[in-house]
Amino acid sequence: MPYYFKGLGDIRIGAGYWILSGEKAKKGNIAIGLGIKFPTGDYAATSKFYNQRTEGIEEVKTVDQSIQLGDGGTGLIVDFQGLWNITNTYFWYYDGFYMFNSKETKGTPTNRRRENEAIMSVPDEYAVRTGVFKSFEKIHGLGISLGGRVEGRPVHDAIGGSNGFRRPGYIVSVEPGISYMKGNVTGTLNVPIALIRNRTQGVTDIENSTPDEPVHGDAAFADYLINFSLAWRIPRKVATPFKSL
Repeated sequence: MPYYFKGLGDIRIGAGYWILSGEKAKKGNIAIGLGIKFPTGDYAATSKFYNQRTEGIEEVKTVDQSIQLGDGGTGLIVDFQGLWNITNTYFWYYDGFYMFNSKETKGTPTNRRRENEAIMSVPDEYAVRTGVFKSFEKIHGLGISLGGRVEGRPVHDAIGGSNGFRRPGYIVSVEPGISYMKGNVTGTLNVPIALIRNRTQGVTDIENSTPDEPVHGDAAFADYLINFSLAWRIPRKVATPFKSL
């Protein structure tokens, strides 16, 4: 097993625009956004591995793709989010994103035996969430939510090639959550619990398969995640009317 290591991951910067305004946004609104994901995380992190080869020696090698700090690509992110008032205290929410990674491989060795799996791929990623949110009139600022979530990595990228080793697949989860708003600050806790985990055949799996012996690569999925976020709303300043002395 490798030693513990840490570092900065990939950084995302983006901006969104709410489409509706005024009376049109009274029942709800939808926002669309664009962002860029920068390859700031180490995508060739290494560590010590023991009992390697037949001699049982110690080697320094790149760690598995699943725990690399970055994917090595500059990604274009398209996202959306929305909220719609169902009743006084119930709201329908939805949001999602797709990250386009045009870079095919990042040059990082996987230490796998098959030749077409020797270098790590730079895959696209996506996620979609939707559900119902309830606010409480007696406890101002408190809300709970329950929804569904789908996230994963596709077999083929939307832009660019898809060669190199990747673990494509998707997870379908139920996602309970709780939030609390105090002034302009909102804290949200979501715990998506996986119901379906599907590790689909990747490009290299298909290439290595035969009619008599199909290849379906390895994967590991978390049973649940814990996501906590803080949001700070910057209110629009209202112009003060001019007063003459």
